[in-house]
Amino acid sequence: MIGNDIIDLSSAKKESNWKRKGYFDKIFTTNEQQIIKSAPDAEVCVWILWSMKEAAYKANNRITNCKEYAPIKINCELILTENNIYYGKVSYNNLKFHTKTSVSNEYIHTIALHNSKDFSAIRLILISNYPSNYIEYLSKYNYLTNNEKIVKNQFGIPNLYNEISNQYTPISISHHGSFLSLVLT
Repeated sequence: MIGNDIIDLSSAKKESNWKRKGYFDKIFTTNEQQIIKSAPDAEVCVWILWSMKEAAYKANNRITNCKEYAPIKINCELILTENNIYYGKVSYNNLKFHTKTSVSNEYIHTIALHNSKDFSAIRLILISNYPSNYIEYLSKYNYLTNNEKIVKNQFGIPNLYNEISNQYTPISISHHGSFLSLVLT
């Protein structure tokens, strides 16, 4: 199962006051708070962990159809860092997810999967300055074929539907500020 999250750093800076009183205790575990305090750039670390939580929540929701979002119940662990790529593990509702987070000057993007070997099979579509009707945009610029449509099931979970093969492929959609990201298996 997949989940993904993108954070537009410019928008996050304007929209969120992560330093406000009580924020850390509602969002981050004691261990995560220690990771943030010891990070060279605390703000970037906040958004890395937040993105990991969001991506894992979406992957979990795809499995359980449970809409409860309680960030403090989602436990993140950073495992390895290589050239602005952060690999981690996330535990949520007795499920474990592997995460891969990319950090740039403009955004932070995380993909969450059950199996870390599946990262090589992921198709990522990342678009900046996307229009509000992004589905039409995806078709117009051939990100989707004429036979493909994004449809949501009764729980609001998106899938890519191919009308010819009559098959559904899991897709995770995230957007924030100027960025849109879609992840397909």
